[in-house]
Amino acid sequence: MWSSPNFESPLPVEYLVCNQDFTITDCSSGIVDLLVGAVHQTSSCQSGQDVRACLPELIGLENVIAEILQQQRLNFDLVGLQQSEDRFIDLSLRCFPPGSCPLSQRSLMVFVKDSSDRMQLEKHFSQITKEYDLARQELSLAKDYLNQLLHYMSDALLVTDDQGRIKQANLAALKIFKYKESELINQPLAILAQNAVSKSLTKKEVYGDDFEVECLTQSGEGITMSFACSSLINQMTGEQDFLYIGRDVSHRKRAEQKLIDLANKDGLTRLANRYFFDQRLQQFWQQSIADSQPFSLLLCDVDFFKAYNDYYGHLQGDECLRKVGEILLDLTQENNFFAARYGGEEFALLLPNTPHELLSNIAEQIRASLQKYALPHPHSLVAKIVTISIGGATFKPTEQLKKPMELIQQADQALYRAKNLGRNCYYSYDSEHTDNP
Repeated sequence: MWSSPNFESPLPVEYLVCNQDFTITDCSSGIVDLLVGAVHQTSSCQSGQDVRACLPELIGLENVIAEILQQQRLNFDLVGLQQSEDRFIDLSLRCFPPGSCPLSQRSLMVFVKDSSDRMQLEKHFSQITKEYDLARQELSLAKDYLNQLLHYMSDALLVTDDQGRIKQANLAALKIFKYKESELINQPLAILAQNAVSKSLTKKEVYGDDFEVECLTQSGEGITMSFACSSLINQMTGEQDFLYIGRDVSHRKRAEQKLIDLANKDGLTRLANRYFFDQRLQQFWQQSIADSQPFSLLLCDVDFFKAYNDYYGHLQGDECLRKVGEILLDLTQENNFFAARYGGEEFALLLPNTPHELLSNIAEQIRASLQKYALPHPHSLVAKIVTISIGGATFKPTEQLKKPMELIQQADQALYRAKNLGRNCYYSYDSEHTDNP
């Protein structure tokens, strides 16, 4: 077995092997798929067939192929062969096996690579060049119209050397990143990256593909940039440079996050909604199994809320629920907890890695915090202010018979017991089903 060279491409390379009579003797398993949709007769890409029937581009190259087999020529490449409207391939002809061996034992190897993405990228930049060439008349008074064209772009443009040092930045890049040109030139491209993952990106990893990077402006503002990268040869030095064209997509990312928030959050309290709660319940449950840690849940219900809502109206009722949401949200910011509006006037608090003995203190903190608001409730049967009843439960998910719904059922039963005990109190069950008022 042998492995085909990738001739400077991260894409897979297929191959055909033929003898000196151009008869195919071997081919890679993906060659047919690569040529499907092209003008080739893929049924001809089989052992025993003439390689020129499979790759008509080889017709007329018989003398070149003879030179390769006679090792008078190392290789011969055909680049950017268009097979259909959107399909391009590259061919590389080489002698196999390499090195000295009798002529009768030499074969021709044809490496075939799908270069459609590269050609489309080149086409894209070619179109940009044509568009900017039209603007050349408007910039005819400029001594260096190329720099003017670069600065004319609304997208950020950065040129780096082979080591990733910035050589040129257009006005859009300076505006987006809030740097002066002198502050960016000769600096590593990583200066613009926000985190270690972004800084680890190299030209080999991103070349030819669009990619997003979390960046930092000079003022410390985090932004998300979408870049396309291409290489070019500096005609003055002969060195290879890299061209990055980027667009600030922070607004789009924020809009996407807003959509996620709308799908996952309760519009009134800004806590998680029931849908998001169910997702996190499963995630925390599995994590507790992996960590062999206890998993607790508190269910909270505003006492006699219907009477409160009927008396004060929906606006005041909504404000009451917001207060409860604020109390739970404060707890999540201080701890690794997750709060959700479970439904109506009922709330839930997921407490991963929290043993049962800590629940009473947390529940009392919630109850006492609501009492501090002292929201009047003349129709409550337990107090003259708004109060809350809380039920808790703790499971150890490593026990095979326990399921997430059992945790909810236990907490719900505890909440029911708290209401039966007179409300405005806390009641709980632990994983052994022992009562803990």
